[in-house]
Amino acid sequence: MYEFKAGREFDCFHVNFRYGPANENEKCLFVASDEEDRVLGCVGLEVVNVGVDGNPDAEDLEPRPLLEFLAVDSKARGRGLGKSLLKQCEEKAKYWGYKEIILQVKADNNVAIGLYKKMGYSVVSEDNTILRPKEGGLLGGMNFEPALHLCMQKELGSGILASLPKLF
Repeated sequence: MYEFKAGREFDCFHVNFRYGPANENEKCLFVASDEEDRVLGCVGLEVVNVGVDGNPDAEDLEPRPLLEFLAVDSKARGRGLGKSLLKQCEEKAKYWGYKEIILQVKADNNVAIGLYKKMGYSVVSEDNTILRPKEGGLLGGMNFEPALHLCMQKELGSGILASLPKLF
């Protein structure tokens, strides 16, 4: 059985270029590990200038925290690790002063979509402009094909009133 240290925030300088010092956006990477420091899951959070639908060409452009690359080791799933990492991102976004968080998820990733919906995220749009690799490129090269993604959003409240259900 895994026990984990959920959501340890790593120093962004040691992670990679996207979350490193060359990227001046607010960003962080949370990594969850077990008692032997084996990585069990991770998630990135970066503030990007996009519309509520995640589109950088939208009319409602503004800086928004975008949740990215949530991943949990298959052996550690079902123990609340993904939920804990999501909560860490939501708290960080609130700390930065944002009132919403957005994400994009592949439309056929039913497990992730179920988790996001359970955590209060709702679908705000669909995006078929995201490409995924496809086999069969010319001379062994890479081809790409559209992959439908759902753009999801969650309003982030603050304090005790935010945790109460909406009545109207």
